[in-house]
Amino acid sequence: STAMAFRVAGGLTHVFQREGEAAESVFPPKWEHDMSMWMPPGLGNADVAEVWKRDEWVQSVCQVDSFQRSAARKVDPSLPADYTESRTFRVTYQSKTKAVSFEMSRDRQLEHRATAAEELGVIFR
Repeated sequence: STAMAFRVAGGLTHVFQREGEAAESVFPPKWEHDMSMWMPPGLGNADVAEVWKRDEWVQSVCQVDSFQRSAARKVDPSLPADYTESRTFRVTYQSKTKAVSFEMSRDRQLEHRATAAEELGVIFR
C-alpha cells in the first residue's frame, strides 16, 4: 500500500494516500450550518432540500424552526407582504472520501444560498 499513517498513543489518527484511491473514512469530519430564510408562498421543505442535495457532500437537510409573522407585525419593511413564514434549516456536510474542512463546507453553503435565492426566490435573514 502507498498509504502513510501517523499514530499517536497507539491509535491511528490520519492516513495519507493518493487522491482517487478507493478508501473511505470511518469517522469523517461533519460540519453543520443553520440558515434562516423567508419563504415565498407555496414553497415546500422538499424544494429547499433539493437545492442542497445536489451536492455529494450534503448528508442531510432538516427544518429545525419556523416563524409565522402576522400582517400587523412589521419585521422588515422591504420584505414582500406575502412572505409571511420564515424557516430555519440545518444542513450537514460530510464526505467519506475527502477531508472536508469547515472553510470548504462554508464556501459550498454560500454557493447554495445564492442558488436557492435565484432559483426558489427565498430571502435569507
